Amino acid sequence: MKQEESRFESVSVAVVAICGAVHLERCLAALQVQEGAPAFDVAVAYDPNIAGIDEVAARFPDVRFVVNAGQRTPLELASRALEAARGELILLTEDHCVPAPSWVREMVAAQAPGRAVVGGRVEIGPGASATDWAFYFVDFFRYAGPVREGPSPTLTVCNASYKRAQLDEVRDAWTEIFHETAINDRLRDRFGSLWLCERSEVTMGRHVTLRDALFERYAFGRPVASFQAVKHRLADLWCEIELARSNCYWGAWALSNEDPELAIASCLARISASAAYDLVTVEQIQMHGGVGYTWEYDCHLFYRRSKALSLTLGTIGEWREKLISRLIEQAA
Repeated sequence: MKQEESRFESVSVAVVAICGAVHLERCLAALQVQEGAPAFDVAVAYDPNIAGIDEVAARFPDVRFVVNAGQRTPLELASRALEAARGELILLTEDHCVPAPSWVREMVAAQAPGRAVVGGRVEIGPGASATDWAFYFVDFFRYAGPVREGPSPTLTVCNASYKRAQLDEVRDAWTEIFHETAINDRLRDRFGSLWLCERSEVTMGRHVTLRDALFERYAFGRPVASFQAVKHRLADLWCEIELARSNCYWGAWALSNEDPELAIASCLARISASAAYDLVTVEQIQMHGGVGYTWEYDCHLFYRRSKALSLTLGTIGEWREKLISRLIEQAA
């Protein structure tokens, strides 16, 4: 790789590992083939619960891997990654992003007086599903190309660069969590504009699940998953699903063994499975937030399917009447 001189004595790339070993390996491989970039080091902050990190570390011996035990949200990991970076200029991204071959070069070249933070575009990778597109637009619609080069009201943590000296000036704001909106606002107030560079590009390549959304989305300064209301709703759904699973196992066992309580077991299996499916499909729309109501997301498919299946072979009410009749006959 041909190296070019930089007005910064050192450059670092800080990677936040939240999606898994496969994503991280792809990101690091892209950093290995940067074209025309100055020398730079790479630091990765990761949650120890992510499997396969040791294998990735073995394949990239020059990369520093920093474990962040007890902290797993992207904001916490970003804070740790920036702390571990050693360069005067720090380029920040996440493991599901694949930097373009010119990414480091363009980010360094875009630095100029009066620009506090420099960021760039985020594109979506090939083969993205409707779900991926929905989350992409929610998170990155401001940074989808083509973009206009110049000052920007916001920048994304997936494609941004910070000067170490300026970060140290506002260290009290990011020692525990790095909320890019708050940090960028403080840096803009003190050091200059947030600059969006059209030539700086990374490509998002992840598939977002409900679990990802609950752990990564913030409301009132806290992860959505940390609110008791959400925790209790998830616990209730888990109980309903496990109850339905148990009743279905009992019904299957009773059928295979010609048990005399097969009639009762089949009624309970049907009632609990239909009730659990209906409850989960309603709650999932609420928990996904605004994207759950969109046609592009899959929530409506499961909701409509639950309604259709609940009418097949009779409604829940009809099966409850059958169950009551069986119990009365058994007690007589």
